[in-house]
Amino acid sequence: MYDPYAEFETGILDNGLTVHVLHDQKKDFVHVSALIHSGSWSDPDAHVGLAHFVEHMVCANDSLDLTGVLNWYKSEGGSFGAFTSAFSTSFQFLSPLGITAFDDFLKHLKRMCFDTKLAAHLEKERSIILREHDQGIPAEDTYRRQCDAQAQAFIGTPHARSLTALGTRQNITDISLKDVQTFREEMHVPGNMSIVCVGGLSLSDLLVRLRRAGFESVHAVGRVRQTFAPLKTFQQPSVQNFEFPRKEVSQAASGGQCTLGRVVMCDGTVPAEAAEIYTAMVSELLMDTLRERLHLVYSAGAGFHPWGVFQEISLGAKAFPEMRFGEVKDCIDDILSSITLREDLFLKHQTHRMVSHRIHDVSMKRIFNVALSELSRRGSIQTLGAMREEAATVTFDTVLRIADAVSGTRSVTTIHYH
Repeated sequence: MYDPYAEFETGILDNGLTVHVLHDQKKDFVHVSALIHSGSWSDPDAHVGLAHFVEHMVCANDSLDLTGVLNWYKSEGGSFGAFTSAFSTSFQFLSPLGITAFDDFLKHLKRMCFDTKLAAHLEKERSIILREHDQGIPAEDTYRRQCDAQAQAFIGTPHARSLTALGTRQNITDISLKDVQTFREEMHVPGNMSIVCVGGLSLSDLLVRLRRAGFESVHAVGRVRQTFAPLKTFQQPSVQNFEFPRKEVSQAASGGQCTLGRVVMCDGTVPAEAAEIYTAMVSELLMDTLRERLHLVYSAGAGFHPWGVFQEISLGAKAFPEMRFGEVKDCIDDILSSITLREDLFLKHQTHRMVSHRIHDVSMKRIFNVALSELSRRGSIQTLGAMREEAATVTFDTVLRIADAVSGTRSVTTIHYH
């Protein structure tokens, strides 16, 4: 079985810049990213949204305006993009090999990451980001309540704040040019960055080209790669209730949604594969129980979310008739309180997890995106083989312990649309 993530090779430039390469000599193109290990979780508390704002300012202050950049890459058969997530900011491009512009693309990437002076366009980019905010969040009050719902899970921790990369309107309005410049100087440094390349270029070739483009000449100052220490165990609030006018909801909903969940700390005691198997088992039981007891079939299931500094297990349902809200909530609560997990169901879903770690779509773009995600969250690229081996070592007793933890302390979040 082909496991592309096991094929990545790693090199380090003299200034500490780490380079990860997956080489497929049959490909005549490459995906390249300069991945900065600082996203919205690195934002100062008073300036949530700063990492995203810096990304905008880097693009705006390039010697080519963004339209010119996009047209340049497109004219050479490639593409360019940038984005900010919770744990990283990425400036990336796709390029054919065998064109002289490829080395120019690398020089452009180096210039954006390290050389561009963020001296202009602050108000222009602020207005653009505010429009992004308003388009994505129809009403500030709705946004505030949604953020409050998320932040409640982090009371008493350093992360009791909005988890969005955009920040609130007030955050965006308050960010100054000095804030932008300081964040860039501290975070956009070789020790806090990785280059990821997937396609038809070998590690040795890329290292030569990166040096030629000037990446190694950047002085190794500033911070090293950001890491997020596990938080201490804490419990979510027992009940959270929210009401949103239907006009403020971007997706159609026929009544409401109900989620019961538990935050499990990322301290190594709960293997990710064990949590995935547990949630798959509970999802099946949830659907079967709701069909048999309430004769309802709708979007329901359990979910496992490895956010990096914490893991969240949730069990929920949505898009059901509003008059049945109480019945659904009680049904989900009963399942968590008195669920009986069978070993045959465990073996079934353990096998499913092991099979899922066999890659079917050997797409360079897919591999590239997964590698960026793994590097952002874990700091390394995990192989399919390692995940398959982890799934194989999960025991039924481990899943039962997770079930006990979830049933012992959980939160309830209900959302009504009217």
